[in-house]
Amino acid sequence: MRISILIIVLTSLIYFDASAQSMSWVSSRYTQDAACQDKSDCTKNLMCYKLKYVPSEDGVLTSYTTSFIVNCNDRVSAIKSNESCTMTDKSQEVFACDSEGLILLHSSGNLGDIEVKGGEPVYLHQICIQMNRPSDEVVFHKADIADLTANVKTESGVAKTDFIDYQPFTFMNSLSQCLEQDDYLTLSGELNGEVAELSWEPTKEARGGVYTLYQKVNDEEFIPVETFEARMVNQANAFKYTYELPLEEYGNHLFKVEYVDNGGELNSNLAEIYFRDLRFSMSVSPNPTADYIKLFVNSADSDVELRITNMDGKIIIRKSIKTDQEVIQDLRDLRAGMYNVSVFSQDDQITEKVILIN
Repeated sequence: MRISILIIVLTSLIYFDASAQSMSWVSSRYTQDAACQDKSDCTKNLMCYKLKYVPSEDGVLTSYTTSFIVNCNDRVSAIKSNESCTMTDKSQEVFACDSEGLILLHSSGNLGDIEVKGGEPVYLHQICIQMNRPSDEVVFHKADIADLTANVKTESGVAKTDFIDYQPFTFMNSLSQCLEQDDYLTLSGELNGEVAELSWEPTKEARGGVYTLYQKVNDEEFIPVETFEARMVNQANAFKYTYELPLEEYGNHLFKVEYVDNGGELNSNLAEIYFRDLRFSMSVSPNPTADYIKLFVNSADSDVELRITNMDGKIIIRKSIKTDQEVIQDLRDLRAGMYNVSVFSQDDQITEKVILIN
């Protein structure tokens, strides 16, 4: 099956590139927003997430366009709803769970008139996901068929487009969010240079106990980092815990907080930070593809190792390639589906998912 969507935008406005802005999915249960009412339903294992956009400057948001490639679980879609909270909904999905185990998710809205302020987040969209097993994962990758954009009319009357950088995100262990929200620990994490800045603020903390911060790097196990005594405060005077952790190993870092007292145990959500050498990068195009991919790798190393694996982890192609020059890789002998395209330097690795349609 060939996945394709034709996107046509007609406008008489003049567009200018903006500096890259942030766009991310956040749990609907832990955001207060009148436009996007949380539709999560723990009785149905239904968890909802909002698309958070941080604009570059003050103005009026008139439309936004996004496209994601999403995996299916056991050939079944976990996506139960996909709609704009703020504008005329222009969303659609192309399902290929049976043939390719993938979904092309177009989450967009237009004909909007939303006042925004530079640097202040606004919630545009909500999706709801049903995952019946704690082990299920749904990974959202930006689809290369369209840029992630937000169109803003500035206070000076100039129309501009923010082109959004987006990091792949994994919805994991959704059922953990069905703990009582009064006592739930919400952990957030941001990368500042080479330091992970972590913070959590329980909505209620009225008894003693200890918090333990855990870290997991790449495929290793979670290990304890630090333990904190709980502050005896009431809900009106919630205490915010902060911790700065220098990162020494490149790769994917997951963090969680565990709270333990005589009454039992609570676990936070997972906060994910990807730490990598900024000098080490890879571009892959086109994606999806029907025959070839073009790779360009920037690295301090003159040679890196290319590995292409299927979703079962089997290595299909493995070879050394040169950096700082275009490399063309033939994929015509492979079956249609999703593949991991990875390059390994001496100290780091980069992986992107590529969809092969033939």
